[in-house]
Amino acid sequence: MRPVPGPGNSENAGTLDFRDVDAMSDAVAYALSIGPGESSRIYKTTDGGAHWDLQLANKDPKVFLDAMAFWDAARGIAFSDSVDGQFVVFATVNGGRSWDRVAADRLPPALAGEGAFAASGTNVAMAGRDHVWIGTSASARAAVAGRRTHVGDRERRRSRPADGGIFRSHSAMRARRRGRRDYQ
Repeated sequence: MRPVPGPGNSENAGTLDFRDVDAMSDAVAYALSIGPGESSRIYKTTDGGAHWDLQLANKDPKVFLDAMAFWDAARGIAFSDSVDGQFVVFATVNGGRSWDRVAADRLPPALAGEGAFAASGTNVAMAGRDHVWIGTSASARAAVAGRRTHVGDRERRRSRPADGGIFRSHSAMRARRRGRRDYQ
């Protein structure tokens, strides 16, 4: 990553905690800053990092963005730990020009204290044109939520013991794309 994200690169981003970078090409990339409230942000560059534009500025003090992922250059999601028993997911269908919060009634309810692993961008996997797996944790269980078509149109939830965690889910999803059924 070249200069630090910020409007015209003049903003002091030294207090932000960038944990997830998704590159679409050698010129286009997104950078996600994690943290509570206004620390959760998404920036985008279209010139290889010479300039960064703020695309998502979270205002909810309870939201803590953990990761983002993209199906293609136009469609992607960003998600937060649960807030008041509900997941928080933002979606874009226009290359990040706008990010809309997915209505809570289109998402499964969260388990008590459920959040994402690590806030590092490694807890989400995407496949095809409309599937996303989000690895979460709560107590001794890990939940994997599958979504189809524009996040939230249809959901499935499977819980697994946390010892398999997101690694097993991500690896199983990748193996399925290659025609295998297990991660081993």
